[in-house]
Amino acid sequence: MVLLLDEADAVAKNREDRNDVGELKRVVNSLLQAMDEFSSDKSILILASNHQHLIDSAIWRRFDEVVEFTPPDSIQRRAYLRYLTSGIKLVGSIPELVKRIGGLSFSDIQYSVISAQKEFVLSHGTRAMTTTMILEHANKLKQKRAAAQASRSQR
Repeated sequence: MVLLLDEADAVAKNREDRNDVGELKRVVNSLLQAMDEFSSDKSILILASNHQHLIDSAIWRRFDEVVEFTPPDSIQRRAYLRYLTSGIKLVGSIPELVKRIGGLSFSDIQYSVISAQKEFVLSHGTRAMTTTMILEHANKLKQKRAAAQASRSQR
């Protein structure tokens, strides 16, 4: 059995955070107890988070391995963009796009390309999808994430 807890920072948040209510501390304590009782003989427990710095240190101590996925480098971004846009007429500077989407994850790049593809399909007057369309969606995603992070830090 494999148990995956995605977005684990929502339920495994650092108990030292003074901005959180006591209820979250009880949730983390319950999670710790459940993890201690989890049978690892025939099972694997996986936690996934984009905000590993928010996770309680006691949670981290219960794992044998930590795997970090870093954002793709420029060569990987270029190859992934080629893969995602194969079969599509794409107009614009790929090297400039590769440079300007630095720091995005593979999933962020995929989201930006798919959003641009939807925009392209729905815009009847456009003959080709552009790198500018992809960049606009990537920038919207970056702005949305920055606003969410600013909101969290104000709490």
